[in-house]
Amino acid sequence: MNDEDRRSILKCVHCGTCRAYCPVFNEYGWESTNARGRMLIAQQIDDDSDIDDSFRFSLDTCTTCGICEQMCPSGATPPDIVENARAAVVRKAGASKAQEKLKKDTVEWGNTLRESRQRLHWLEPTEREELPDKCEYVYFAGCMTAYRYPEVARKTFDILRKFGVGVLQDEVCCGSPLLRTGSDASELI
Repeated sequence: MNDEDRRSILKCVHCGTCRAYCPVFNEYGWESTNARGRMLIAQQIDDDSDIDDSFRFSLDTCTTCGICEQMCPSGATPPDIVENARAAVVRKAGASKAQEKLKKDTVEWGNTLRESRQRLHWLEPTEREELPDKCEYVYFAGCMTAYRYPEVARKTFDILRKFGVGVLQDEVCCGSPLLRTGSDASELI
């Protein structure tokens, strides 16, 4: 864990403000499922405590929505701590089966959704043929936009194209989902 994370953990005064806002805590009601509990778990990981499934459960149930950070009166940054703690767990205890599957699927399919459609399916075939080979700027649609919200990709690109923006014809996942869950994403980045 880096010094910034350690400082953020120390900022947490365990006041419990996060409990009132955390959607996961509201569902489970366990101390380990709110920012205050996760900060303690991250500190234990940093102190080389034995990592068990309860650590993973606590970290993996966090949505990193950031409400706790916004409401924290002492300025702690739990979402950053959680993401870094997830990576520390993977380094120290290995990836879970779910993390391994996500990484394998993302690298194999080029996206987190196991979509077999062409990444630029939201463009008409004639439009794909007319795309320039080189551009100064490109639009990176990303997995969710390309496959779940293609109309957003299409409309965004229609605007950007007017300014000479192109697309990456061989676009694959940026690796963010892997990084956010604690895995190495260097194959994609």
